[in-house]
Amino acid sequence: MSDQAVKELEGQRGDSPGSVTLSGTETEGIHPGGSVTHSTDVQALLISLTKEIREKFEISENNQARIREACEVLESKINLLSDRLGKLEAVVEAQEERLLVQSKDISQLKRGEKMLQDKLESLENNMRRNNIRLLGVPEGLEGEDFKTYVIALIKETIPNIAMLNLEEDIQRVHRDPFKKNPGRKNPRRILINFSTYTTKERILSEALKVGAFSKGEWSFCIRSDVSKVTLDRQWELGNFMRELRSLGATVQLRFPSALLIMWKNKMYNMRDPGEVSAFIEQIKAS
Repeated sequence: MSDQAVKELEGQRGDSPGSVTLSGTETEGIHPGGSVTHSTDVQALLISLTKEIREKFEISENNQARIREACEVLESKINLLSDRLGKLEAVVEAQEERLLVQSKDISQLKRGEKMLQDKLESLENNMRRNNIRLLGVPEGLEGEDFKTYVIALIKETIPNIAMLNLEEDIQRVHRDPFKKNPGRKNPRRILINFSTYTTKERILSEALKVGAFSKGEWSFCIRSDVSKVTLDRQWELGNFMRELRSLGATVQLRFPSALLIMWKNKMYNMRDPGEVSAFIEQIKAS
């Protein structure tokens, strides 16, 4: 109902007193007492309903306005968040590209480091190529003339090298390390430097045939002098040698640190302990 209709109804209501006598179709009803009620009550009800409906429409329009405002604010925030996400995606992509480049650089650095370590190990082993080590010789037996004691010990335990002129071939003899560790129970190794590689190899070859030498209540062995990296790898490969032999393979430790393996009429030359370990698992699975 429009505002104009409401005003007309209110005007009609104002012009009419509370109760009048009507005739014809305007009569709404007759009360028991014989009085007749006017249609004013119906008009009042319509007016009340109209006002209520109009108020509800106004409330609804206000709510819709607030909803529209909230939607606009939400849309603005979503757009702002979308822009920020776009910027973050660009930053993440740039970081991923940097990480990819850095990963390649790190891989190259690792390869370069591995090559450098191998070269340093090779250089150190070359510097030690004329040296042998005596392991297990008790300290204090050498007396004041270390060289004379070592020559006598070698000639006594390895008769086949008696023809060698060890007095001239041996350049230096000393304990390694120079300073004794009070907490170390095992005797320090004896390091012998020869003037020629052939003399060192002759002594080492004869010593490896025997393994360990007995001398009274103690025993010792002769080994080639190598870098610590090579020595650690030799110890690790030595453990694999025992396991490979128990599986039926023929194994030989090659200088400076590699295993020569004969398995099922095939020869394998392995230097990396991880590779040897995988090969052993392959043998067990076959």
